[in-house]
Amino acid sequence: MPDEPRPPLPGDPMRQADATLLAFHFQLWHTVLAWLQLGPGDRLWIEQAEDFDVTSADTATAVQVSHSLRRVTLRDEKVREAIFNCWRLQQEVGRQSIQFRYLTRGEATVEAGEPFGAGNSGLKLWSAAASDPDVATRLLHFLRGESAHFPASFGHYLEQASVADAIGSLFSPLIFELGSGDTSVVQDAVNVQLAAFAEQEGIMPAAAIKARDDLFQRVASTAGQPADRWLTRAHLHATLAASAAVVVRPEFEAFMRTAAELEPSLRALAEMVAGSDTFIESPLPPP
Repeated sequence: MPDEPRPPLPGDPMRQADATLLAFHFQLWHTVLAWLQLGPGDRLWIEQAEDFDVTSADTATAVQVSHSLRRVTLRDEKVREAIFNCWRLQQEVGRQSIQFRYLTRGEATVEAGEPFGAGNSGLKLWSAAASDPDVATRLLHFLRGESAHFPASFGHYLEQASVADAIGSLFSPLIFELGSGDTSVVQDAVNVQLAAFAEQEGIMPAAAIKARDDLFQRVASTAGQPADRWLTRAHLHATLAASAAVVVRPEFEAFMRTAAELEPSLRALAEMVAGSDTFIESPLPPP
């Protein structure tokens, strides 16, 4: 009789890495989605300024990702961190146009004491402040009252900034994306983007979607590099090609024209093969 499996050593749930691994998994899938959305000449940076950044010739977007479902306010530590980092990046980069996205699964809730009125959340007002000076004034006044929780350099900025300055440096470039879906929702969005990318590039969508996990692995390996943690559309093409999941649409259409000339029974077989996931272009095995 085989030995009974030994029980695991006792562990402390507070020290286990489940939540950290889930959060990193969530972040990497969002990075894959951003990779698929790159424009010509764009570059995706992983674990650089933020969790990932996208740069082009004259613009840059930094993205901070949170997997937490915790309800958040303008007093949340991570929210404060995003506000400061958005401002800091602009000071360091200078003339380049900066956008900062804080993406979280958590929803907004009302700050203690309801400083913006009964039932009003500061995070819900944030986007309106970009075009409404009155709302911007209220938010700037609130941030000045919270300046002790920010680095001294930012506190000094808040005291000196005009409403127009705050709109240009904070309320316009910083976007809070609340209530993001879980990892499965992001994966579904990746599938949609992969199909759109395949259609644009002349690749069979079903075959391209099969390469989804290969894209994830490429992003994960890039994130683990000590340097050069960046990807482009050229890397995307190369990764799809390496997965042997590339079937160009002209070849498929030529195949179907040939199938239309066959006997009905053979045509049905051709349509079945063409519609299957096995109809991909791949190298022959070596002799």
